[in-house]
Amino acid sequence: MIDQTRLHEQRRQLERLLETAGDDKIVRTQLESSLELIREQLAASGEGVARGQLFPQQSPELPRAAIFLSGDCVRGSEAIDAGFASEVIKRYEGVFAEIAVENERSFERRRSGKSRRACGDRPRLMLTSLPKGSFGFEFEPVLQEGNGNPEVHERSLKEVADTLSRIGSADEAFDEALQSATPAILHRVKQFYEVLSKHDAELRLAFPNGSSTRLTKKSIRRTAERLAKSVTQATVTLVGEFRGATLESHRFDFKSEDDRVIRGVIPETLSEHELLSIAKLTGSRCKITLTETVITKPDAAVTRSYTFIRAAHATSQHLNN
Repeated sequence: MIDQTRLHEQRRQLERLLETAGDDKIVRTQLESSLELIREQLAASGEGVARGQLFPQQSPELPRAAIFLSGDCVRGSEAIDAGFASEVIKRYEGVFAEIAVENERSFERRRSGKSRRACGDRPRLMLTSLPKGSFGFEFEPVLQEGNGNPEVHERSLKEVADTLSRIGSADEAFDEALQSATPAILHRVKQFYEVLSKHDAELRLAFPNGSSTRLTKKSIRRTAERLAKSVTQATVTLVGEFRGATLESHRFDFKSEDDRVIRGVIPETLSEHELLSIAKLTGSRCKITLTETVITKPDAAVTRSYTFIRAAHATSQHLNN
């Protein structure tokens, strides 16, 4: 089923690329050849027809989203600075990944009662076409074993656009987003706005149904400045007692030498073997390295969150330092 779903995904991508290929005979010939090969593979597999079925089982249409860029690094719909483009794609995917992780956890809790995602791989996007109308990128989520629910991915793509537009709009919406979004998501959003602001760019977020949101250069600069003050991140190293880790929810508990109790998350990308090694540190003196994200709220209240990087038994040298 997964292999056939990927074949349908590749077919749709090639068909969309053909639509934008224009009169370039070389490109069209290559795309048509690749598309014919995919169609032959689908035909050979019977298009998913099972015994007793009259019609082939169709793979679900994957959700799509597009971003359009304009500014000093963009030449209409014809060209874009390669460095800027790669940064934007990387940061946009980063926002999607953090939001998708949260939605996949929520889906898994409803489905099985467990909070751990069925797939430990980080959610990813596939660049499927370059739509016209300023310079655009169209994305589809990558289906992964265990996390292949298109409805969850569609929700995540829409939440990316909603989060980016709310944070980039009026003061009240910015304040609300700062209160509701997780620190990990806010950090990714900050990185995305930093790239846009640095290159003096404008952004339009769009979906196949025609809905879209535009962010001007002015609003992007203002938002980048506000996020720089409101969201900071640093790597911290502490010595103290490692008090435990839960393998199911990926949480840890640590008490530092100055009696601070620190609770945080362990990345889901770690293997089960790595998780068990971390759990074995329970009750011992450890040197732990964490990512600390500090969010300064509109009322000046400060919240700190922590993500596990690594930990090891503390030596006498660590304790003295």
